[in-house]
Amino acid sequence: METMKVIKRNGEVQEFDFQKIKNAIEKAFAATGRPGVPSILFENLEHWFNLIADGNETTTVEKIQDIVEKHLMFEKYFDVAKAYILYRTKHEESRFIKERIDYMNKYSESTDN
Repeated sequence: METMKVIKRNGEVQEFDFQKIKNAIEKAFAATGRPGVPSILFENLEHWFNLIADGNETTTVEKIQDIVEKHLMFEKYFDVAKAYILYRTKHEESRFIKERIDYMNKYSESTDN
């Protein structure tokens, strides 16, 4: 796979790691009770990311996740796509709550109060 960088939500840039995508898809398949991920799904998705990487130096986590969602739906794994979307939403909510807790902790520890 071409070298592509991923801009994480915190602004950090790191190497694209297809294994992270595979892990997330495997968890979504497991959440639906499916026995395993067809290898052709990974092959097709890896092909898509190779096409995207060609000429693109960076992309965002959100764009990668959007591609995975669309690909799962294109392949008619609607239940898996739903599990993947719900997983994304749950983590988004968790990040939001953590940010608010961190903010309140900083505020309560501030000497400016």
